[in-house]
Amino acid sequence: MLMTVFTATVENRGKLLIVHATIAVFALLAVLLLNEYTNRSVFGYLKRLSGSLAPRERDALSGMPSPMVSVDGGGEIIWYNRQFRDIVLEGTDAYGSSITKVFPRFNLTKLRSEEPFQVKQNKRWFQCSVTECRHEDKGKFNLFFSEITSLKEIEQKYADTRPAVILVVFDNEEELLKERESERMQVMAQIDTLINDWVADTTGICWADTREKSLIILENSDFEKIVENKFSILSEARRIMVKDNVAVTLSIGVGCGGKDISECEAWARQALDMALGRGGDQAVVKNEEGYTFYGGVTNSSERQSRVRMRMSASALAELFEQCTNCFITGHKYSDLDVVGAAIGVYSLVRSFGKEAYIAINRETSLAKELIDNYEKTTGLDCFMDVSDALDRVREGTLVVVVDTHSTNIIESLALYERATKTAVIDHHRMLVDRVEKANLFIHESYASSASELVTELATYIEPKTIGRPEAEALLAGIMLDTKSFVLKTGVRTFEASAFLRRRGADTVEVKRFFAGTLDVYKEKSKIIAAASLYKKCAISVVERTFDNIRIVSSQAAEEMLSLDGVDASFVLYDSDGQINISARSLGKINVQIITEKLGGGGHLTMAGAQLKGETVENAVKRIKAAVDELGL
Repeated sequence: MLMTVFTATVENRGKLLIVHATIAVFALLAVLLLNEYTNRSVFGYLKRLSGSLAPRERDALSGMPSPMVSVDGGGEIIWYNRQFRDIVLEGTDAYGSSITKVFPRFNLTKLRSEEPFQVKQNKRWFQCSVTECRHEDKGKFNLFFSEITSLKEIEQKYADTRPAVILVVFDNEEELLKERESERMQVMAQIDTLINDWVADTTGICWADTREKSLIILENSDFEKIVENKFSILSEARRIMVKDNVAVTLSIGVGCGGKDISECEAWARQALDMALGRGGDQAVVKNEEGYTFYGGVTNSSERQSRVRMRMSASALAELFEQCTNCFITGHKYSDLDVVGAAIGVYSLVRSFGKEAYIAINRETSLAKELIDNYEKTTGLDCFMDVSDALDRVREGTLVVVVDTHSTNIIESLALYERATKTAVIDHHRMLVDRVEKANLFIHESYASSASELVTELATYIEPKTIGRPEAEALLAGIMLDTKSFVLKTGVRTFEASAFLRRRGADTVEVKRFFAGTLDVYKEKSKIIAAASLYKKCAISVVERTFDNIRIVSSQAAEEMLSLDGVDASFVLYDSDGQINISARSLGKINVQIITEKLGGGGHLTMAGAQLKGETVENAVKRIKAAVDELGL
């Protein structure tokens, strides 16, 4: 700027040259002096930092063959050896800098770690060990590094090439193609092609055999891509339609992360059983951490074949013959389906001349009217408190659990575990916490209710043992879970109901079990009025507790489905120090998946959960987050 001014004001070119030269000399001297001052200041600072480490420490550590750096408690670099400068810093200096600038993900809490740990710098990996200085250097830390980049690459390659075993089955073949042999081969070929194309871009191998199970073995890196696409083959399979415009569905079981292929294959079979038990049309992945679920957006297909039910009935009759006495129980807060199914099993056991009781908690039961009506009509004293039932368990005792297979909600898990022999009859989609040691596990997710299953079993074991009281109890259970034959109702549901009608069930009398008082109706109306809509889900919070809150909440959740624009409903209420959730849907939204994320479970159209240590506000947020994950 000075030169510009002088150029404009000085006319003599000789004098102008002298002025320019003088200014240039002074500028150069200023730069040199500033540089010298800076160097003295910086190197003086670094020298003081380096001097903060005791001489004997520096002498001992300078000759270390591996990179080493000393830092203070705040992570500031005090000193480092030549190997650290050459290998880690690549020839640059870092005195006075923070160790986190060298290793961006370095956690300063690791300075007091007693175990070696790994740190990453760009694409390079190092293993770090820490020792704390003593005596006058206390509070300073020596970090020793060894590069393990090549080992990490080998580790990653090992992880990428670990096997994943996949089993795929056409889970509604029997129902769709039973009487369409001409169409069978065409559909089978389409599915085989679909499966082969699904793995065509991978390094895996595939044995596609739709008549049995298609077996696929992939490397983990390829399987991760499948997971990223959320098993797109499930939706692609549903595009294959048979003549009645019914979609094909697949069930997939995956085992991965096992110590060898054999363990992965065993896990894949368990995962496939879980997928089929949950209704099919989904993928289940099992590894050492547990199960992960994908899909499951459709109702399970109704099985037309009755062979499996006849075999189950024969096995159950054999257990009845061999037992000395029998107790029937269900899930906590028993409803009409539990009590109806239990009464049906009770009558079957008595037909074999064996002592039988229904173990139930009357105080918490939601079907007290049905219990009282059955005792009054039959004169039988068949209902027993769970604690009394425990005292009567002996060698040869059989315990039959109806309407649940979850260890978390059985009325009395102790009763189940103490019995010599056990059986489970349930229709809910398979849960991870299922009972394991059942001698007989009758599980049909297509069925509308446990009462429907017991009715079918009765037709094969001893139809005449079902009288009018038993028929009305079983029909009440079916009507409860089907919302009076509206939801989850198949051909076999109506056939079971027709059998009960022939055995004397009066639909008018059954309807009385669903009657409520005026006060209950008012409370239900308040719950519905307080609902808010979130992505086609009605969510309502009960402000205060009252008698029969469980029944009213479930009824309110069901009635909210009749509102325009509502595909699912959730009612939340606080009871006994926990947040209870009743969830219902019309089938478009799978409320089972949503409640499972909250620690609950149930069916596609009917589910529930209990949250301990949660506020209502947080519970609502968790429901909305679970709805968001479904991508609605």
